[in-house]
Amino acid sequence: MVGTFVVSWYRAFFDLTLFSFGRLQYQVCEFSLNYEDIKANDLSLNIHIPRNGQRLEPKLIDESLEQATNFFKDKFKKEDLIFRCCSWLLNPCNKTFLNLNSNIVKFSKRFKIIKTIYENDYKELWRIFDSEYKNVEDLKDTSSLTHGYIEMVKNGVKFGESFGYFKINN
Repeated sequence: MVGTFVVSWYRAFFDLTLFSFGRLQYQVCEFSLNYEDIKANDLSLNIHIPRNGQRLEPKLIDESLEQATNFFKDKFKKEDLIFRCCSWLLNPCNKTFLNLNSNIVKFSKRFKIIKTIYENDYKELWRIFDSEYKNVEDLKDTSSLTHGYIEMVKNGVKFGESFGYFKINN
């Protein structure tokens, strides 16, 4: 099954350090770098977006964030909770071919993007197409998202993921 090889997630399941609230999952971690008013080693909540067939509807995201904030605010004992995410969903290139009202674009707008990392190949396209990338002719054009990524590959645009964060005031 595509996706079961992401071994780094397994430990969190067994350590009971991955918490699910509605549409999203959260993992307590340290922020990895100094950035503006955030210090490296500040506690933060890493957001994981499970592939469970649900859409990234803003209402579901808001509900999940509210539940996570209520759960973690006592643990952190801080005025602001830092939420972070590193995902292809945050990549600014998505805005070049998706409708600006798409749920993916709305989700990504929540984050202040710090950096984007581009891959030298397209091996991470399994996240969108549910199959290992071999050549562009094998990619199935089934939605505006898949169509956009097929066009990116045809034009030599690299696949990448962006790292971003936002704060919620308690």
